[in-house]
Amino acid sequence: MTGGRAITGVVALAAVALTGCTSSALGVSTHSAASTGSSGPAHTISTPTRLDSYTRSPALENALNVNDLRQQVMKGGSGRASDVMSAVYAQGNATPGAGGNQQVFMFVGGHLADSNPALSIASFEQEYPHAQVVSAGSLGGKAACTATAANNESVAMCVWFDNDSFGTLVSPTMSIAKLANVLDTVRPGIERVEQ
Repeated sequence: MTGGRAITGVVALAAVALTGCTSSALGVSTHSAASTGSSGPAHTISTPTRLDSYTRSPALENALNVNDLRQQVMKGGSGRASDVMSAVYAQGNATPGAGGNQQVFMFVGGHLADSNPALSIASFEQEYPHAQVVSAGSLGGKAACTATAANNESVAMCVWFDNDSFGTLVSPTMSIAKLANVLDTVRPGIERVEQ
């Protein structure tokens, strides 16, 4: 698929996968003696205009109704997800044909009450058996990536969970390995340790 219109269609399909994966992981009950939910630093989540070489795309966000997706994630989290933010980022040229090299990813993430990163990743791996654990980067926590299909279109999806927050990146234009590298690169621009 090429061109901005095709990317918009595939990212819209990815939104369906994103809602399912995030809701299942957010629904994990961590109210046990073994929970390490509140230990660790507090984090803030933001969606800046630029992340590394990617630029936030309000036009794609509007076309994809990512605000509705944000609301669905909050509902699917059974009240545990709060301050959920969403954004779509793009890099490159959306011109159809050989000149089109646009890379796109959608982010949805926020705070997660009583979080246990290990249990959240285990839930994600149960939902997506082919998921691969990847580096969560300098901010720690747990992360995993997988490929999933929506209407016969493949999308890459990566998630991270830490002691009080979560994030999900979904891309119709990147491989799992590429999106895992993007996660490692852009996460410090999205999530920061509160001072």
